[in-house]
Amino acid sequence: MKGLKRSLIYWGYLIEKYFFTMIVTMIGMGIIMSMMNRKSELEMVALYMPMMGIIFMMSQAMSNAHYNIPQALSFGATRREILIGMQIFTHVATLQTILLTLLGVTYLPNPTELEAIKLFQIYAVLLLFSCGAGNGICAATMRYGNKIGVSVYMFFIILMIFLAVGIVISGFADLRNALVAFCGWGAIAAVILDIIMIGVCSKVIKNYEVRV
Repeated sequence: MKGLKRSLIYWGYLIEKYFFTMIVTMIGMGIIMSMMNRKSELEMVALYMPMMGIIFMMSQAMSNAHYNIPQALSFGATRREILIGMQIFTHVATLQTILLTLLGVTYLPNPTELEAIKLFQIYAVLLLFSCGAGNGICAATMRYGNKIGVSVYMFFIILMIFLAVGIVISGFADLRNALVAFCGWGAIAAVILDIIMIGVCSKVIKNYEVRV
């Protein structure tokens, strides 16, 4: 596989395939919950949507480190082409998830006391943060091996799910208020983390050697 165009097609196909698999899974969960409870648990999709997006971003990062990047290199793609294609479609998937989250908090029942726009802002920050975390997981896995990569993966998954659940589940009022108050700073921190992790991931991919 040579050329930036082919690299974009490669990464677009892989990441969009995983993304739509996530959407189908989420819809299936909503249907099953609705069938189990006539009072409707669909309101919780407003929570499941960003949680699935977070897990998707980090699982995709592990898949990139273990399989997708080595495969692209073995097909003849340059490290620059791989980095550009991977980052473009990783961020496209993040944007798609944020837009779906916006639709969810706007049109689905809101299980929180937060206004839809505030809830969306919080979820958007968490999803932006997961994008940077995913690059960090990818870099850690490629540089230090699977054990360290999985450890970093589990740390971020637990942290992000705890924050997402804390926003929605009652009893976390102080946490919700704090997240709302510092949502702007959180977005800035998420963007900075993402930029730093792209640089780290770039350096690791540059020095990565395909093992036979």
